[in-house]
Amino acid sequence: MDLNQQSVDFSELFDASASPIIVLDAQLVIRACNKAYEALINTKREDLLNRPAFDVLSSGNPEQDEALLQSFN
Repeated sequence: MDLNQQSVDFSELFDASASPIIVLDAQLVIRACNKAYEALINTKREDLLNRPAFDVLSSGNPEQDEALLQSFN
């Protein structure tokens, strides 16, 4: 098989991954996630996309949330 002629649908690979994957933009807004990530946090993709990650990932503990935020810097 010639790899140069092979068409790859990366969105299918992304969604089929068993590893949870989340894609954030520079402002830490959720731009994409796969099915494994939806399952991990038990939330539908449409409820995650275009939301600030910390709205979704908040622990409810301000100190932990600040430490998580700082880990991105």
